[in-house]
Amino acid sequence: MNSVNSVISALCALNRPLHLVRRWMWLSTLNLNPKLTLKPKPLLGVVALMVALLGATLVGCATSGREAQPQSADALWAQARDEERAGYAYGHGLGETPEAARQAALYQLAGQVVTAIRGEQREVYRSLERRGELGTPAGDAVERLEELAFESTVASLSHVAIAGAEVVREQRAAEGWVATLRVSDARMERMRAEAATLAPALAQFELLEATPVNRPGLRLDRAMNGLETVRRLDLEKRRLYVPERGETTFAVYFNEKARSAVERMRVLPVVDTGSNTERSTGRSGEAERVRFIVIDDETLQPQPGVALTLAGYRLVTDREGWTGALRLDDLSSQVEVIAERGGRREALLSREQRRIDTLYPRRWRELEEATLYLHSEPPGSVIELDGRGYTTPARVAVTPGRSYRLRLLGSDEHRDEVQRIEVAAGSPAAFYSVRLTERRFGELDLRTQGRNTRIHIEGHEGLSAAAIRRPAEAGRYTVRISRDHPRYQEVIDEIVVEPGERVQRVYAEPLDRYPFYYGWLWGLMAGVTAGEPGDRYRVPGPDGEIDYIDLPQAHEELEEIARIVPNLQLSGVAAYFARSWPLLATGSLGYRYERYEVDVLDSNDDTTSSDTVDLGSWQLTAGAGLWRPVGVGVGWLTLNYAWEQSRWGDSGADISMPGGSAQRDYLFIEAAGRYEIWSFGLRVADFDAGPGVVGWLGIGASQLDANYQRPAQVEARPGVHYH
Repeated sequence: MNSVNSVISALCALNRPLHLVRRWMWLSTLNLNPKLTLKPKPLLGVVALMVALLGATLVGCATSGREAQPQSADALWAQARDEERAGYAYGHGLGETPEAARQAALYQLAGQVVTAIRGEQREVYRSLERRGELGTPAGDAVERLEELAFESTVASLSHVAIAGAEVVREQRAAEGWVATLRVSDARMERMRAEAATLAPALAQFELLEATPVNRPGLRLDRAMNGLETVRRLDLEKRRLYVPERGETTFAVYFNEKARSAVERMRVLPVVDTGSNTERSTGRSGEAERVRFIVIDDETLQPQPGVALTLAGYRLVTDREGWTGALRLDDLSSQVEVIAERGGRREALLSREQRRIDTLYPRRWRELEEATLYLHSEPPGSVIELDGRGYTTPARVAVTPGRSYRLRLLGSDEHRDEVQRIEVAAGSPAAFYSVRLTERRFGELDLRTQGRNTRIHIEGHEGLSAAAIRRPAEAGRYTVRISRDHPRYQEVIDEIVVEPGERVQRVYAEPLDRYPFYYGWLWGLMAGVTAGEPGDRYRVPGPDGEIDYIDLPQAHEELEEIARIVPNLQLSGVAAYFARSWPLLATGSLGYRYERYEVDVLDSNDDTTSSDTVDLGSWQLTAGAGLWRPVGVGVGWLTLNYAWEQSRWGDSGADISMPGGSAQRDYLFIEAAGRYEIWSFGLRVADFDAGPGVVGWLGIGASQLDANYQRPAQVEARPGVHYH
């Protein structure tokens, strides 16, 4: 077929020259060139020959043009299926090269073998599980194992199929190269029987191949499980093909995988004291203890569920790769760390083959430098150690006995994290592992009512406004709504933002807390009296007490009397503020000094002269009223009752004032306030019986406790604090 195509292609190439020859012959028949003459009979033979060549050329060129475009792989495979013969199993493959296409066809043949025995795998896994050779938890373990793709088994069996495979078709297609291989049914039956015999070993092989290389602890356990299976079934020397290694035996394969797993494991001793030890062991005390973490030496991935023997102790790592704590003093100067199988099963490998490391605890106290191992999920994260950045996984030299600030640098996709890690004195290693938290966003739309109300989002310092509208990472937020004064409540709202969710709130103005004081207030007061006393203000008269307005008529020498302002009053005051209610009780004891100008009538010559006289009054008051905070101080308004006793003083005046005393009582209202140690107020007495208006200023101390009628913080409730 290829040779025919080559001939046709050559004829197509001659099409142009032949066209020129045909043109020349036509011109010759017309005798346009007088110098050119041809005989008629030879000319007819040439014409017939050219017509035949022209027809063959046109047909060949058309056929060659159609076959220049390769057919699709599906079309070629359909042709191959039409040509299949009974007694054979066929495999079809597609690849970029003929070799790749043949390998794909071999994979398909091997896949038919695996499909034939796959129905038996459930019972194989159940049997291995009952014997404890799976090393995986019970429950859905078998169902999970059945989901394995069996790619490694297919690859191994495809190598076995090469010996009996025959290439039926190998051809270029539109998508690459296609190949069709076949194996006799007898050969396939032998391969299926062989695979059924090897099914338990192949199951362990597939399970180990599916285990990530950064899980050497699990790979070691599965390699020893496989070794136990092939020994029990006498399959140690049966052949196995592994693509990256070539042909080997099951025993050699599982032994090599076990040793390579031991080589990839690393055990880090981490010394701690105090709270760290107590948290990990549940026991208190300051004795130095050491815990061990098993990691993959290349990726620093922690290894859970690894059984170890060291210094006579058997330890098993937890989900984070850590063992329990041992007393440092219980360890000898040289300690070998040996890997064991889980469940106290036989190790199958020698102690030397299972030795992970040798530790020297007595030297740890002398170390001036330790190693901090930094691990993250996923790897490639940047962690700052005291401001210097490292990309995980990383090993960093640190100083024992120091603490370091670790910061995991986040991104648009992941969150930042900050933590302090302490490297204990005498510890040769420290380990830090973190799993990055993916960021997902929603939106916050928060507003407030009231001019002085502000919104604060906890953890976002500097973010304070009357309205906040911004993208927010999904998660929980603590929002505080407050005013610019402590007398108002702070409303606390816990908001959960889901990915893609928009949270809207309109917050009401925080309520007044209604502050109050309770306890004692006392001090000294200096006041001044203004204006005239009331008409019924009682003063000493010639015949006893008399109203102030009647004194000139009752005293024969007194023509007229008027009080001189200002007049001074000194008092000791005290007030008690009730608890939980805005009530207070007040009282005072003081002395008021008043001076009066009098016109004296001289009975001898009927002339008058002016002089001054003094009136002293002792005063006792008691009252009750209401109070409330005013700014940063406190103010009150009280209704009081006063008792006074007065006597005219010996001022040396020309007039002789009546002796004896006068008693009076009257009501007065007091409006006052206090700020720090200072007090001030105004007393307005009964205008008929009182001494007039008294303004005063005081200084004193207090034994007051402050409180509020409403709590400082309140949890936000829908419909009450926001809508």
